[in-house]
Amino acid sequence: YQRRVHGIILSMETNLYDEFGNYIGPDISKRQKEVSESPSDSKHNDLLEDLSEIQRKALKTEGGNAEDEKKGEEEGKERGADAKEDKRMAPRTGVEIVLQEDKRYYPELEEVYPGAEVLVMEEDIQPLSEPIIAPAKSKNFDLEDKKHRQVVSYEYFECFIQNPDLIRNVAVVGQLHHGKTSLVDMFIHPTHGIPNDKKEFMHYTDSRLDERERELTIKAKPISLILQDSRDKSYMLNIMDTPGHPCFFDEVVASLRVADGVIVVIDAVEGVMMNTEKAIRQAIIEGLGIVVVINKIDRLAVELRLPPNDSYHKIKHILEEINAIIDSRAHYC
Repeated sequence: YQRRVHGIILSMETNLYDEFGNYIGPDISKRQKEVSESPSDSKHNDLLEDLSEIQRKALKTEGGNAEDEKKGEEEGKERGADAKEDKRMAPRTGVEIVLQEDKRYYPELEEVYPGAEVLVMEEDIQPLSEPIIAPAKSKNFDLEDKKHRQVVSYEYFECFIQNPDLIRNVAVVGQLHHGKTSLVDMFIHPTHGIPNDKKEFMHYTDSRLDERERELTIKAKPISLILQDSRDKSYMLNIMDTPGHPCFFDEVVASLRVADGVIVVIDAVEGVMMNTEKAIRQAIIEGLGIVVVINKIDRLAVELRLPPNDSYHKIKHILEEINAIIDSRAHYC
């Protein structure tokens, strides 16, 4: 601080700059050398030498020999080293001056992970061919059945595509677990050469992995089939298997918008349910023809143990419910 003040006073006394601000004084390197060789440094060094000489004389007067003197010097060096280490590890108060090489911003790796081998990679080990942020991969949710194919050829399909009069769009609707997908499988079997005596249905329209796991239809899935009518005339039917869960009723509405007719599948035991009634009302609003399929009739005898007359009245009651729904919405037709 004294050197800095001395330099400032010296620069103020002498005119070191011209009127344009250019330095015209003596060489700066010579001035720094003169300042560094100030008499205060020499006095400080002389004082340190006098103190060390007094310490040596004191040790000799106490009767210590040369070995004790050497031992004392070694202990002094050790104490000085310990003091430096303690000073280095001590928390900084913000007042003392710390050299750049003694500063510690973060703890050493050996202190954080004691006993572990720490490796510091100076170069990037990731190859240039691999991107830093990998692009999002699109997951495939659909399953493709390559085992069973259409009996007819694709050229035969193209002939129907060129004749829209021979194309019919049919939506299969109903309540959850009433047998819609199994009914579509029965249409698929004769067109793909699959025998009807197969014990279990494959649910071909449930092509998503989550649909197979949950055993229910989530998305409406169309499938194109070549079927014949009662006069053996072939038509292309685009059959749309729709979900039966009430949460996915939007898929049913979208299918009914493009359909020419509706197949309503009803469980013989459960009868007309909420989702079935909603699908019938939506079909009436769209002005579509309705075909009712009463499924799982065997449950009347196997589970309910109903005689034939009671089973007849049960089926008749289901048809009367459907007619009542149609009559209540007749003004939409």
